[in-house]
Amino acid sequence: MAVDPAPLPLDDEALRAIGVIAVQSARVEWQLTGIRAVVDRSMSHEEHLRQGKAKAHAKTIRAYLQEHESWAGPEATAECIQWADEAAQLLFERGNLVHSGWVTTTDDDGVFHLTRRHMKTGDEYPFSHTDLEELGHKLGMLATTGHMFMAVAMTKLFDADE
Repeated sequence: MAVDPAPLPLDDEALRAIGVIAVQSARVEWQLTGIRAVVDRSMSHEEHLRQGKAKAHAKTIRAYLQEHESWAGPEATAECIQWADEAAQLLFERGNLVHSGWVTTTDDDGVFHLTRRHMKTGDEYPFSHTDLEELGHKLGMLATTGHMFMAVAMTKLFDADE
């Protein structure tokens, strides 16, 4: 298998999907850190955002909500915990995407292949328009529901300050 030094042949559809992933993941990350800032007031929202540790944010949110289930009720607590865990997982997937190099190869039959290689782990993932679009869609859906959890969290924060 030979490595092709040509520019990446990403079409408009792939570039659009990567753009959607970037925008939607920023929304989800903002919401996740906003909820974290409400339940962990040791730092500001911006400071939590700069930490960039989605799994740690989800873990803190989970622990707080499990301890204070009456804060939002059992159903909303479970939904918010599930949302935070899913947010952490999708942000991890986004991280794998943006921290990957793109490698073009041609197999022995002359068939062209595009592969992502994670720069830190060396793990390789085959290129898929469908996977990119699915990740963008999942992030978009999560960002839409995240506004609800942010609103509840902010309401509780303002109520606590009164």
